[in-house]
Amino acid sequence: MIACRWLLWWVAAAAAAPAFAQSNWREVAVPVYTLEAVARGAALADDQRARRFAEAATKMRDAMAAACAAPAVDSAAMQAAWRASVSAWDALSGLSTGPLIERRSARRIDFMPARPASVERAIESAPAGVADLERIGAPARGFSALEGLLWNPVALSTSRCRYAALLAADIDREAQALAAGFAQLRQRQPDDEAALARLVDSVNQWVGGVELLRWAWMRKPQEVAATKGEAPEYPRRASGQTAAAWAARWAPLRDAAVRGSRERPLAGEAPVPFETLLRGRGLNPLADRLVAAAARADAALQGLEPAATDRVRDAAAALGELTKLAQDDLAPALGVRLGFSDADGD
Repeated sequence: MIACRWLLWWVAAAAAAPAFAQSNWREVAVPVYTLEAVARGAALADDQRARRFAEAATKMRDAMAAACAAPAVDSAAMQAAWRASVSAWDALSGLSTGPLIERRSARRIDFMPARPASVERAIESAPAGVADLERIGAPARGFSALEGLLWNPVALSTSRCRYAALLAADIDREAQALAAGFAQLRQRQPDDEAALARLVDSVNQWVGGVELLRWAWMRKPQEVAATKGEAPEYPRRASGQTAAAWAARWAPLRDAAVRGSRERPLAGEAPVPFETLLRGRGLNPLADRLVAAAARADAALQGLEPAATDRVRDAAAALGELTKLAQDDLAPALGVRLGFSDADGD
């Protein structure tokens, strides 16, 4: 646990001056944001992503139920609903904080890889409702299990469709719980200690999120495939959603790190990226290095496709450079001690 005394100098009011372009920091001083403003901005961003996921999950639940109740199952509609929902989920879970960690949501609704045999046993057990899914293990639930059903060459029989609809309802239940949890965090007024704890958690989980994307979502599938002489089995492979998942998970990590073309955040009304925190402390050379490292990772991820093996390797390397910068320089500059993250990619 880090001592917070020497960081309390951050607790000074930030001036609410008009927004300006990012390049203007060289001519116009960047204000020092209070820890409370940083925490409120992060809570706002989390709440927005959680609400988008909750909305998409409800639409998926309804689409699955309607498709299974129709005379002929509309698999295409079910797949489209799954894609929209999983995209919102990836955008939320790319940077896991607060309720996502407390509820262990990734294990509850995104266990990877799903176990087909477990899914078949679960279907045979004929759960009557969402509550019955509590006795079914994580490998037979969540997005991956649902993906396996929707993109399976075996037709969606009545029992398989009913189980798919239950999985969608289960995901929606978790999504609503997350939305409620993040809404509560947004409404909470953090004191200095809680705000500092939020910063420490945000930096740790950000590093963990970058590493999870680099390792579990990119490099590990490549290394496993190399030992088997097969094509990498990236997450979301069956649905063809791998590239979209990479992009969705990277977006909140990038936005938490650098400001890009966004206007300067107003205190407590928008998330404050690490770059802006550094500039507020006069650490412009480090902020410039962070911007450059994030730009290299962003360029490597733009238009990235699973078939481009060398490009995927290069993108993972760029993410690794970003992690190293965060570990060696960013965290110490922000007074954060890095430790275990629930998003670690080991």
